[in-house]
Amino acid sequence: MADLSEPSPSRTTIKRHLQAMDNEKFEHFVADLWSRHGWKTVVSQQSRDKSLDVLAEKETPYHQRHAIQAKRYQEENNVGGPKVSEYASLRDQFDADVAVVVTTSGFTVDARERSKTLNVKLIDGDDLVEMVVQADALDLVAEYSDHTSSQHPHPENQHTRKRADRQKTGNDEDLWLGLMILGAVPSTIAILFISFSEVPSDSILGHISTAVIVVAGGMTVVGIYKDILLLRQARVSWHPDPKWWAAGAFFVPYLTVPIYLIRRFDELNS
Repeated sequence: MADLSEPSPSRTTIKRHLQAMDNEKFEHFVADLWSRHGWKTVVSQQSRDKSLDVLAEKETPYHQRHAIQAKRYQEENNVGGPKVSEYASLRDQFDADVAVVVTTSGFTVDARERSKTLNVKLIDGDDLVEMVVQADALDLVAEYSDHTSSQHPHPENQHTRKRADRQKTGNDEDLWLGLMILGAVPSTIAILFISFSEVPSDSILGHISTAVIVVAGGMTVVGIYKDILLLRQARVSWHPDPKWWAAGAFFVPYLTVPIYLIRRFDELNS
């Protein structure tokens, strides 16, 4: 196989290197390629996400969310219509704007016809190579290709990067969950104090309680809002509306936060 380090490798050479990747590395390649094109991507957890391989989101020029299925096939093995119909459900399953099927081969006539009616976007091997060229991403192809031993990343480096990604996500979750709980406790105490005591609202205690509700309530709102955004990246079947939960966290934290935490635990451990 021709070397990608040669000046201006042909599109055929690029495609052959894409087809030489193993399936797992191809999924990570697709995620990184979409990132080069300005998307924020997350590679799925196979035990939970079934058919989903990559979830991609972009905020500009408007919010978009793509559920991507990556199929690393050889040239003659085209994706058929039944597979396109199966992957169309990813759009609703993961609250995406569109389902995308990416392959290193091609699509049958039936697959292309079904994609038009099911709002599934198809990217074949030639389209994928074009995306590589546009993003100047030959380095990604070399990194994930099985046939470039000198350019292939050491397994230890991959594992280190995966551990770092998981640690970063875990740290973010701890931060926002901690902020939510730290705000909910004093906010709840202050709300109940004002509700059941006879302290005048214009007294010093009244002013202090109001200030605690505002400050601690704001912490609770930020914590639950940010955590819901992280929860969406986990690609669970539950899609809470952050605005409504944030409102509930401010006005009735003693109900909203426990209910949210219980539901969150059930979803992430189901």
